[in-house]
Amino acid sequence: MKFIIDKEINLKETDSLNSKSYSETLTETIKTTPTDKSFTIGLFGEWGSGKSSIVETSRLELESLKEEKIKFIVYDAWKYANDSFRRMFLLKVQESLKFDKTSLMNSFYLNENEDVEIKKKLNNTNLIVIIIIMVFGIILVNTLPIDNDEWKLSLSIFISFLGLFSTILFKAFDEFKINIQKPHLFAPEQFEDCFNEMISKSLKGYSNIRKALLYIQGETYEKEIDKLVIVIDNIDRCNKELAYELLTDTKSFLGQAKNVIFLIPVDDQALKKHILSSNANNTEAEEFLRKFFSVTIRIKPLRAVELFDFANKINTKNNLGFNPDTIDIVSKEYASNPRRIIQFFNNLAVEIHNFEINFDTDFIANNESLICKLLIIREEWPQYYKLLSSFPHILNGGNKTKSELIKESPDLELFLKNTKAISKNIDVTVFDKLLSNGKVFDKLTTDVKKSIDNQDFEQVQKLIADK
Repeated sequence: MKFIIDKEINLKETDSLNSKSYSETLTETIKTTPTDKSFTIGLFGEWGSGKSSIVETSRLELESLKEEKIKFIVYDAWKYANDSFRRMFLLKVQESLKFDKTSLMNSFYLNENEDVEIKKKLNNTNLIVIIIIMVFGIILVNTLPIDNDEWKLSLSIFISFLGLFSTILFKAFDEFKINIQKPHLFAPEQFEDCFNEMISKSLKGYSNIRKALLYIQGETYEKEIDKLVIVIDNIDRCNKELAYELLTDTKSFLGQAKNVIFLIPVDDQALKKHILSSNANNTEAEEFLRKFFSVTIRIKPLRAVELFDFANKINTKNNLGFNPDTIDIVSKEYASNPRRIIQFFNNLAVEIHNFEINFDTDFIANNESLICKLLIIREEWPQYYKLLSSFPHILNGGNKTKSELIKESPDLELFLKNTKAISKNIDVTVFDKLLSNGKVFDKLTTDVKKSIDNQDFEQVQKLIADK
């Protein structure tokens, strides 16, 4: 089997979707942003539309410039979704710029310990040792050749006091401290101060005297950066509360730094839904996005012909060997999402390999497009696929009462209409083989099965009699 690895690429080397123009526009936008304040760029496009490759291509070009130093930091909001944004964001900036943690930074990560109670517990081992020593001492005193009983009594009392003193001295009771950890509480302004402290040192404009002092102190970090580009990725994949917090914190506490560019690749429609879920109406959501982004670059929806060309290039480049009909089905069904095409090709390779175990290569080659069609139905409309498993012939229009699911799903109805030629005139026994994972199949003909399914028993008898 041959699989395709879905990852960001350099569009200057491979540009199957003609997305290089977006990366060039993004690169030029970053080069020409104002230097007297921070700047926020929105790269809008659906999930799987190639935003990561556009950002990666721009990063490679800008970080290789000789005339100015531009540094990219990529913060994956979804990766750290279960932790505090402020904590993890500062940690990412600190690591990327190679700063040592200051006391202010540590306050975000180190917990405060507090003793709340001290308890005592009897140490049985020490107590037993002390009692044995006392008993042995008293026995020893009473065996000494002393005639005066008062002296023996005095020595016994002395040994008893000595045992009591030993109990205290050798800690017959252990102390246990009950300790709790409390996370440091910090004001939002500390988050802003900590961020500004780092970028003010790394960006150009820091005084030479201060730089010399820091050099003497042995501080090593990235210096003389002309522009710092902070990419906050996957906001639209986070829950609505976190997505809203990311945007508001970026705008409120980080948006005042000069020569800092925030680049946010996002599905703007998904982001808008997050904002709407945060007690905002549609007008307020639109206004929020307009105020938040200084400029937006929008990836245009892809046309069917572009997706067919993309799927065909992927097929050829990776030697997948799928036929044109298969390419056409896949590109039309996933016409807005190149990533889904890549994922489906991987799934189809696994599906075909599974059939290769039970059937010959000619059977599979002759029915490749039908295998593709059935796999799409299984992934996108599992209830209808389950129905097909029991009544395969309904794929060609049989038993209308069993096809109510089609009427309830316009997308399914359109897909079946567009792919009708693939399954037309296919014998039901072929469907049996493709819908099963075994080698034992029903011997009934298509006509008999249709008649049974439609409860036309007179027709069933007639067909059997004809046989």
